[in-house]
Amino acid sequence: MALFNSPGNAKYSMYRNIEYSYSCDESCCDDYCRCGVICDVTFQTGLNAVSAFMDCAYVGPKDALSMSLANWFCKQNVDRITWKWTAEGGYYGEELESVTIEDDGDFFLRATEFEKLSTKQKVEHLLMVEYKSVLESVSKVHNWHVVKVPVKKIFGSANKNLGVKTLGHYTSNIQSGAHHTWVEKFVKQNAILCLPDVDGNFKLIDGRHRLTAIQAMDVKNKKKGRTMVYVICPSAVGGKGLK
Repeated sequence: MALFNSPGNAKYSMYRNIEYSYSCDESCCDDYCRCGVICDVTFQTGLNAVSAFMDCAYVGPKDALSMSLANWFCKQNVDRITWKWTAEGGYYGEELESVTIEDDGDFFLRATEFEKLSTKQKVEHLLMVEYKSVLESVSKVHNWHVVKVPVKKIFGSANKNLGVKTLGHYTSNIQSGAHHTWVEKFVKQNAILCLPDVDGNFKLIDGRHRLTAIQAMDVKNKKKGRTMVYVICPSAVGGKGLK
């Protein structure tokens, strides 16, 4: 089963920055400039862009574990894709007509090969790409699943010195009040990787920025550590895994 399909025209999906040039004349002196010409379009590869690409191209299983691992793969590989765009004339000047893939940089081939791996192999592959090594304690785990736990039960290398700008879209999206369904999906697709620790707690393995952002939002919302977090952990831990 394929993980991703080519999204076709993604002009309403992919996050982008559009630059215009203007040569104003009498045609745009009424109520609004109508002479804007699109001169460049750049495409973002940050968290929102990855989530947007998942929305328009992901066709794999919809359970929390599969989506989190696919999202992790996408974060590591989506910038391989080269996009092309076309513009057309509109009432207010040029408008974006299409955004399509010009060169996938072997993204889809890599995704197909990734999907052939077992869950254990996927986790270790992603860690190897990210850190060039896999902890022995992680390599001993044969089965993983996703559970939801309060953030107060997770301990690790959360960085209290990371600023809001560094945390980027994590702080603006995680546990925000608007678009609850979208936020829930965003958090679900970005589960953090943990191993069991003493007293039913969890030790962070991957997801330092996410954990830091969630902790900050927990404090801001006065949740006292009760904010729930999606956690990828060994199947023997945390009860029944989420779908």
